[in-house]
Amino acid sequence: MNISKKQAERVVHVANSYVNTPYSNNFRCVDFVRRVYTEVGIVIPLLKNQPPPIELNIKIEELDNPPVGHLMFLRDRSDPRKYRIWTHVVIISENNTCIHCSIFYGNKVTVTKLPDIFQRYEFVSSSQIAS
Repeated sequence: MNISKKQAERVVHVANSYVNTPYSNNFRCVDFVRRVYTEVGIVIPLLKNQPPPIELNIKIEELDNPPVGHLMFLRDRSDPRKYRIWTHVVIISENNTCIHCSIFYGNKVTVTKLPDIFQRYEFVSSSQIAS
């Protein structure tokens, strides 16, 4: 996805305003991401039971230095539902962190260091799925 630096900064600012918002059946990771992007004026499709769109997911080459304000799709390493291509989506934030809504990280919107995220989740590469 091509978003400007100003849009990326706004995404992170809006996402941070949701920190501590409780997780619920009506407000999960996807709902959080869609709401943040909508507030910034970026339309995100319904992201349900399908591979992460290439234009929305960071590239595998960007993992070492992910672009702030962009999305990263992940799969829970312990999720028994093997048919699920991805199980979690986060917004990349500053200082090697992400902002996300999760039942596993306090049952709320929270900021988590990327190395901690990768202990539970693995990166889902859209390009590998598309090929």
